Amino acid sequence: MKYSILDLEKKQGDVIPIDESLDIKESLLARTNDVLDVLGKSRVTGTLVPSKTEYLLNFKATTEIVMPSSRSLEPVTFDFEIEVSEVMMTQDQYAAKDDTTPDEEIILIEEDHIDLVQAVADNVVLNLPLRILTPEEELSDEMPSGNGWVVLSEADLAAHEEEVKQDNNPFAALKGMFEDDKN
Repeated sequence: MKYSILDLEKKQGDVIPIDESLDIKESLLARTNDVLDVLGKSRVTGTLVPSKTEYLLNFKATTEIVMPSSRSLEPVTFDFEIEVSEVMMTQDQYAAKDDTTPDEEIILIEEDHIDLVQAVADNVVLNLPLRILTPEEELSDEMPSGNGWVVLSEADLAAHEEEVKQDNNPFAALKGMFEDDKN
């Protein structure tokens, strides 16, 4: 779904409702190798508000994504939902802007339209979870291991480091030898 800048200039001040089913699969898979598949279309609802100084795009997108488990690389399907608010400006609007909106929050419109598929795909990539587990992996505390290696949780690592620290202490043998008798 694309919104022409020329058409949006005629609707300044209007609230344009967004209620679309978009196919973001091709766009999303081209942006990242972290996603294995997108199942079905993405549901996008929200508003686009054009004004003389900017374009405000607010939307909620929901979709079903398949990613590899961060532990076993098995495919994991999960529901994904994001809420996004973006401030977009053309080159002319950006040149005439005041300092109330930080530059980091502005997305420059480089073409003659606002592409909703691109906006949704960009924000999905930015919000992908780093840790994905299969349902079995979520229920189990077992970590992957192999020949001569094992993955440790942070708690196990801290306990192991404390154990190594105590074993390497040259004064550990003296512990308990100089305790005072208080009888």
